[in-house]
Amino acid sequence: MPLRPSTADARRGRLRSSESVAGWVFADLLLVLFIVGLGTAIPLEVEPPKPEPKPKPKPEPEIVGMRTKPTRVTVKVNADALLSSGPTATRARSAACQSVQNATADLIDEGAEAALVLIFGGHPDDASQAQRVAAAVGQELTCASPTLFPRKSFGPGRTPTPAEVASGRDTTGVVRPFWNGRLDYGTAQLEIYVFTTDERKGTR
Repeated sequence: MPLRPSTADARRGRLRSSESVAGWVFADLLLVLFIVGLGTAIPLEVEPPKPEPKPKPKPEPEIVGMRTKPTRVTVKVNADALLSSGPTATRARSAACQSVQNATADLIDEGAEAALVLIFGGHPDDASQAQRVAAAVGQELTCASPTLFPRKSFGPGRTPTPAEVASGRDTTGVVRPFWNGRLDYGTAQLEIYVFTTDERKGTR
């Protein structure tokens, strides 16, 4: 007849079984932690951020013609000083530049570009003197606004000087000095014809 194991032996068996299970669970836990550790140790490849697309420059409107109706403005200048030399002439030119700038502020704000400028100098009876003053005012256009009167068209050498007018030579170009006997001496009237543009077209 087989002998039953004693109660003490059975208790020791259960303890060994519990210890064995606990050991396996602990080993599995270590394995899981090891795998997780390996996963976190491998650096993830992060794609560099894509550069933001640069905005395309807005094309400048294309010149398609010239307005047939001019913008008329009137300026006051120190005529005799403007035709002189030295510091007096320098101050007179600066004042004429500012006067033209103030008178053409609307066109400047509009972003217009002049195509042709007729300048009428005032004098009751001396046409030559009036034209010389008109030419002197024309010399200050680019100073007044390099956008409305760009140097490529109105810069030095592009507009007639008072001396050239006095010589009697024909004046051509985008600035034409004239005489207006109904205007006072020291008054100049500018008739400014500006380009017309088409913004739907490409650059100039």
